Amino acid sequence: MLRRYAISLAKLAILALVLWGGSRAITSALDELKQRNWDLAQLHPTWLVLSALLYLVSQLPSGLFWHTILQSLGQPVTTALALRAYYIGHLGKYLPGKAMVVILRAALVGQPHVKTSLAVVAVFYETFTTMAVGAVLAALVAASSGANIWLVAAAIGLAILVGLPTVPAVFSRLMRMLPVPSAVLAGATDSAFRISHSGLALGWLTIALGWLLAGASLWATVRAIGIDDPISIGEMPLYTATIALAVVFGFISMLPAGIGVRDVALMQLLAPHLDHFTDHNGQAMALIAVIVLRLVWLAAETLLSAVVYPLGRTLKTRP
Repeated sequence: MLRRYAISLAKLAILALVLWGGSRAITSALDELKQRNWDLAQLHPTWLVLSALLYLVSQLPSGLFWHTILQSLGQPVTTALALRAYYIGHLGKYLPGKAMVVILRAALVGQPHVKTSLAVVAVFYETFTTMAVGAVLAALVAASSGANIWLVAAAIGLAILVGLPTVPAVFSRLMRMLPVPSAVLAGATDSAFRISHSGLALGWLTIALGWLLAGASLWATVRAIGIDDPISIGEMPLYTATIALAVVFGFISMLPAGIGVRDVALMQLLAPHLDHFTDHNGQAMALIAVIVLRLVWLAAETLLSAVVYPLGRTLKTRP
């Protein structure tokens, strides 16, 4: 009975922290829009909905890759349960340090037949892989588009920084250096990091597609704030590189949702492009776009989490 109460209190505490982090992100974004005399009534709802849907779909490849890793570690987690945990876990990134992402995901799949230690390992491996793919895409586009040399260098540096940990041998050593209690990683041996080359290659390809859809989500947000930027296949790499570089910068910064660092990264590539559609007012509109994008993604994650969280009792791990 005491254990049941303790678990209930822990869940309430986590919920309170997530709500607090989300509310802070919303308040901060709305304050920034108000300071720039931007009214939410100016937004186009249809484009906002499209941006939200594109974002949620863009996360699917990484969620499936995480499920693949769990399976390769011998953890009997169903696809539905893994995706539920993956999407809800995104809410943890609005708290400082982003450790809550790991806690939420591991806890939501930590059923009797699943080792929490290996769920944690899977979270880190998927995250580094997703960041590595994004950094590589950003580096390629930045180099080919003639971007500032410092931006190209930063993209390449980030690709190396987050790419090396995805090498199984390197990742094994890295996990032992992380400030994670030894009890959590108990049982996570070197064999836990062995993934087939075909599985890793497929993961990279599908995650790259996810980044492309995330870039499309940014483009839809630009349309939502009233900028008439027609869809163009040639422009999609720019949006993809912009969002990828921003997210990776935000991940490295460890700030809640990458606020500040992410916005600067977005504006370096997005603002010059928007100058062509806003009478050289690209920097101001780029800032508006990234603030609105932050709100759209948070709203999409929150709504989806509210829908899938109650399904936890019906989604079971395979014995």
